[in-house]
Parts: sequence; structure tokens; C-alpha cells
Amino acid sequence: MRKKYYKIGEYNCYTYFTNVGKGYEIGFCFGKKTIFVGNFIHSKEAVQYWGYINREIRSFGKKYWIGQNVSTTWYNKFFTNYLYTNYYKFLDKLFFKYQKTYTTHFKKDYNRYMKMRKHWAPTNKMKFKVAA
Repeated sequence: MRKKYYKIGEYNCYTYFTNVGKGYEIGFCFGKKTIFVGNFIHSKEAVQYWGYINREIRSFGKKYWIGQNVSTTWYNKFFTNYLYTNYYKFLDKLFFKYQKTYTTHFKKDYNRYMKMRKHWAPTNKMKFKVAA
């Protein structure tokens, strides 16, 4: 498990990166409370997000510092929403890349299928059947 520590006012916080089952988990704890958890299957993406979340936490701290009379419950909620917004933006970039890749591959396979299909006899059709 890797951890990176931060101090926000009087609160000690940290991000963590750990293996969970066959995947990876990255989270953020504010004091003793975990306020963000993100899961990944591929280590390359998890390591990439680990760097991304640590940069985002530093930029959040510079933009939105905590005041003396601010409720920590409200600030945690605000920070949680910020982290999840950035998490889903990061995932959208990955999903777009995957969608683009798989769409390209499907188009190639479809064109090849249509060329092969021209030479098949219509009586030799095989369909998917429900198996018990």
C-alpha cells in the first residue's frame, strides 16, 4: 500500500493506493473518514490516476482553502464532489479511447465478415440457440 500525506489546517489527510483482489483501489481520507474511493482493473490506469489525483488535491487546496468557521462536514462534501467529478472526467477520457479503439476494430471485422459472407451458401446458416 502506498500513501501520500497532506495537512489541511489542523486535519491530517492522505491518499492511498492499494491492491484489492485482482484490481486496484485509490482513495482519499480526510482525518479518519474515507471520503473518496476509485477502483481500477488495469495497473497502468491506476498508476496514471494515482498521479492525477495527487495533482488535483494540491490544486484544490490552492483554489479552495478551508476557513476558520467552515463546517468540516460541508467541506468534506464539497471536496468529495470535486474528487468524484474529476474521477469521472478521467474515466470518460479512458472510455472514449476504448470506444474509439473497439469501434475501429469492429468496423474492420464487419467489412471482412461481409466479404467472406458473399461466398457462403444461404442454406448453411448457423444461428445462436439458447442452451440449457
